[in-house]
Amino acid sequence: AADAVRRTGPATVLVTSVIVDDTPDDALDLVAVSDAGAWRIRTPRLAHNPQGAGDLTAAVFLANLLDGHDLATTLARTTSSVFAVVEATHESGAREMRIVQAQDRLADPRMEFAAEPVR
Repeated sequence: AADAVRRTGPATVLVTSVIVDDTPDDALDLVAVSDAGAWRIRTPRLAHNPQGAGDLTAAVFLANLLDGHDLATTLARTTSSVFAVVEATHESGAREMRIVQAQDRLADPRMEFAAEPVR
């Protein structure tokens, strides 16, 4: 599906909340695709889906690309930072992302995810 989107113009596509055949019930995948390849990261699935997670993901992903990171590093840094804020929001019980309150976690996540090549 990401390749179909790329054929319409975007050079890089990020897909969040991906569930494929090998995704465990307690996990979600994120996939990033570009000419450089396709990368996936699997995260634990939290029972909380706060408002603003997609916006934060897009912003952090773009910031990392503009900083010159390769696709795998961009995906890993984005996932680690956003997961940290989602986790903090989940712990607070809030519906909207706690970006300001979790800014330390955003900059220095507790858990670091690594991207694995899909192809």
